[in-house]
Amino acid sequence: MMTSAEFDRLVERAFAKIPARFRMRMKNVALVVEPEPPPMPDGGTLLGLYQGRPLTARSVFESFAMPDRIALDQGQN
Repeated sequence: MMTSAEFDRLVERAFAKIPARFRMRMKNVALVVEPEPPPMPDGGTLLGLYQGRPLTARSVFESFAMPDRIALDQGQN
């Protein structure tokens, strides 16, 4: 079984492989590793979840916004 630290390192390496032009658009995005995914009503498996507003739905006139969030589920089963 993979430890939390090993999983975190894999996430960091995967993030570093995202092309720079995309990474720079993720300035206000928090990457969070959750230990277990929430239960799905249909019995499926959720590996990650984006919570936030897409760039196309934002305005330059908006005041400060909390960061969007990408939750990656390690799933220790």
